[in-house]
Amino acid sequence: NFTTLNSLSPTGAVLSDGMLVTVLRGNGGYDSVGGTQSFPRSGKWYFEITFTTANSTNSNLIGIADGSSIKTDTWGIDSGTKYRVYKSNDGNKQSDLAGGASYGNSFGAGDVIGVAVDMDNGALYFRKQGTFQNSGDPTSGASKTGAAFTDLLTASTYTAGGLEWTPFIHNDGTSSNTFTANFGQSDFAATIPNGYST
Repeated sequence: NFTTLNSLSPTGAVLSDGMLVTVLRGNGGYDSVGGTQSFPRSGKWYFEITFTTANSTNSNLIGIADGSSIKTDTWGIDSGTKYRVYKSNDGNKQSDLAGGASYGNSFGAGDVIGVAVDMDNGALYFRKQGTFQNSGDPTSGASKTGAAFTDLLTASTYTAGGLEWTPFIHNDGTSSNTFTANFGQSDFAATIPNGYST
């Protein structure tokens, strides 16, 4: 079964179209939404998120997070939530362990963000409009060439029986924004990397 967006993860998100389209609030009611399934602890996985409409491009986040701890509160994610994301407004990467760091190009309405999750090597890659950012190569295996994050399996981020990485979208903007997910239900906008599944 394909993953969809999880109606149980947010309280304010509005989901439609087979749970693949979400409207996430702004104006202080920041929202997050995760996927209904976490990634297996081995293998390579790919999905795409389209930033469908944008009333605000301030720090919208696309990536992965610990599905067991995604919350909706003042900031949309709980202070304890582990996450690894690509930011819309400045193209930076960001995690719960550190603030934003230079990574790729900014993105906005109409852009398709591809996310490649290499659980065999603990690496995460992002592409914008078909181009992997930071010259990333998700088929590079253990070398993790150009990966945004390389720590998905390290002791500080992953504990057997605990952390469960799942697709993740967050609106940290000042107005509501709409996102459309594709977890393999339809053709991808760009060619799926060799060796990856949905």
